[in-house]
Amino acid sequence: GGDVPFSLILEEDLRRISRVVRKRRKERGMTQKELADSAGLNAAVISRIEKGHENLRAETIFRLAAALHTHPAVILGYDEDFLQMWERYCSLDERKKQTLMTVAEELSIPNDSPENA
Repeated sequence: GGDVPFSLILEEDLRRISRVVRKRRKERGMTQKELADSAGLNAAVISRIEKGHENLRAETIFRLAAALHTHPAVILGYDEDFLQMWERYCSLDERKKQTLMTVAEELSIPNDSPENA
């Protein structure tokens, strides 16, 4: 079939994570060594992460997120605005969730529209 090999998906994910970690670290004015110390990791590991050469365990993602004062999902590439909207959605009661879904469905582009062709 036309399936993408898992190794290519992983490579793309690692590159995205590497960009996020480097960007967040620089925004906080941290060196790789400072980030490593704050996250309880080796500076060489941070270097490999930022080059996209390090497979990350869940624990490492959580350590990086804490050290960079962000949510683990942001490390994985999710936008903070999306996370805030998701948290607000999750806090709604079921009636409000259903109302919101009805409005979203009304605003969505039908799958058979020319835009999706």
